[in-house]
Amino acid sequence: MLNLRAAESLPPLAEDLGQRLADAPADAFTQEWIAVPAAGIKRWLQLELARTLGASEPGANDGVVANIKFAYPATLGQSVLAADPLFIKESGDPWSVDRLAWAVLAALDESSKWSTAATLSELTEGASRYVRARYVADLFDSYSNHRPEMIRAWIEGRNVDGNGSPLDAAMAWQPELWRVTREIVGSPSSPERMP
Repeated sequence: MLNLRAAESLPPLAEDLGQRLADAPADAFTQEWIAVPAAGIKRWLQLELARTLGASEPGANDGVVANIKFAYPATLGQSVLAADPLFIKESGDPWSVDRLAWAVLAALDESSKWSTAATLSELTEGASRYVRARYVADLFDSYSNHRPEMIRAWIEGRNVDGNGSPLDAAMAWQPELWRVTREIVGSPSSPERMP
């Protein structure tokens, strides 16, 4: 079961999580997954939970935080997608950055218009073809993890930014190159596979 909580600051979220985790789970051997955006927040959250979970008294800092998997949102998403039969387990995910870089390289080689994309040229000036492709693969991976709605719009042919506004002409190369790369990869990206 997925529980999603939102708050304007972290302490209320940690308190709510501590209360939820304090209840005995139906299966003591089932690991809890918690999405965290950064390693520092993971460590802070572990310390906060130790004040609640198994502590000798509230706020004692002697509790135990066990059988909890703290993962970045993208890792959590990939774990969920790994259960999907469309996810390619034998050869790995073709949308992993290392593999995606080669698909981007093929897409860049497909047309000379990408070398004239002003912003791409400025950002990767003097870089080798592979370094340029790797930069774009990292960019597309970041978009997939943090702006999946934008990627889904690109799939539909709408050239928008993360807020749904039309892209500036200087950035129009990104959705075009993404669509060519998607065709080369030949399998759905994680934003396409997410409900």
